[in-house]
Amino acid sequence: MLAACFFMSVEKFLVRLRRTKPANNSVNPWRGRSAVVRLRQANLAYYFEEMSKRSPTVLLVGEAPGYRGCGQTGVPFTSERILIQGAAGLFGTASSCKINGNPSRPISEASATIVWDVLAQYPQNLPLIWNAYPFHPHRPDNLNSNRPPTVAELEMGAIFLQNLLNLFSSVNQVVAVGNRADDSLNRQGIPHLKIRHPSHGGKQQFMAGLKEIFE
Repeated sequence: MLAACFFMSVEKFLVRLRRTKPANNSVNPWRGRSAVVRLRQANLAYYFEEMSKRSPTVLLVGEAPGYRGCGQTGVPFTSERILIQGAAGLFGTASSCKINGNPSRPISEASATIVWDVLAQYPQNLPLIWNAYPFHPHRPDNLNSNRPPTVAELEMGAIFLQNLLNLFSSVNQVVAVGNRADDSLNRQGIPHLKIRHPSHGGKQQFMAGLKEIFE
């Protein structure tokens, strides 16, 4: 049985996350009271609970949620398709995860698909996944777009990353996925490795980087 103190700490983390108002041209996927926001909140709580059972030793730190991925689901580096179909023993119809879209036609997200295709090869050593900036940065007046987080936004995200490392004390290896995550971890003085982000032609290098870490 998982310790009650863990759930209390996770709940405090989630409350702080939900209450945070992000910078301009950013969206907090977990902020608000609508049905879809509550869905994302529940999905993230499920993810943390399931990962706590696995005592992950590796934390993958991405850049920020994308509008087709975590911005929809509430879980970093996932898509509606991954939550519906399941991946590496997580999510799927046996879980409590739900999506806002049509379950028969779930949205996919390229980076999320690549990440979980690779992680499915290591089901016994699943890493915890988070983002350097936990909120969705978008171009002005275009919610259905992505942009890199600014330095100020990365600084805003630092406290959540630190809190997550405190929650998951089993983590002993932090891995930056891409340049922005690497920059954030360097600024915080967190020792880490760096691998290529899977987007924009980085699939093979990303796969090679994870293979080196896990094997």
